[in-house]
Amino acid sequence: MEQKLVYDVGAFDGSDTAYYLSQGYRVVCIEATPALAEKLTERFAPEIEARKCVVLNIAVGDREEMVPFYTCGFQALNSFDKSRIESAGIAPQEITVPMRRFDSIREYLIFCV
Repeated sequence: MEQKLVYDVGAFDGSDTAYYLSQGYRVVCIEATPALAEKLTERFAPEIEARKCVVLNIAVGDREEMVPFYTCGFQALNSFDKSRIESAGIAPQEITVPMRRFDSIREYLIFCV
């Protein structure tokens, strides 16, 4: 495994990514929620430009395909399990996101080299 490289799976607001970048790590930042991935891309634009970070708007799972993902206004509840959102009394919105196997994302590391 490469030294000083971190995969932040489920990056959410980027707090962990920011910490690892501050410690000199390169970060592959993975977030399934499109709106959060967009915010992460904006937040880490300088680090992306410097090739210290890459943001992937994908889900990680056991197969390579488009899968349903459930979102709501309270983004911490976004999940592949819509009952997680429903149990909070919120109506989930279904979107489709690309799922990739973890071992297949190495191709993205070219952006962090």
